[in-house]
Amino acid sequence: METLIDLEKSLDQFRQENDQLNEAQTLIRMGNYFLGQKKWPRAANSLNKSLVIFKENNQRAEQAHTLAYLGLVSWEQAQVQKAIDSFKLSLIIINEIN
Repeated sequence: METLIDLEKSLDQFRQENDQLNEAQTLIRMGNYFLGQKKWPRAANSLNKSLVIFKENNQRAEQAHTLAYLGLVSWEQAQVQKAIDSFKLSLIIINEIN
């Protein structure tokens, strides 16, 4: 299992190399790490950053994946409508790229 230190090192490396897609993938892994630690704001922050990168690079499947995780973060914070909205948007994207 990756540690937060490992993830931060990877993130720094990808940022230095201007490797946005790997940066975004690392941010998702960080979001999952924080999700497991029940650090909801930090999870949402990492996931939202990855979502921006995926949108900028038109990575639709990754956007759907990230939105599903954001829905989970919202659900865990009892933000039911926000969670539903994230899940719905994820499903819309999945259906569009099917």
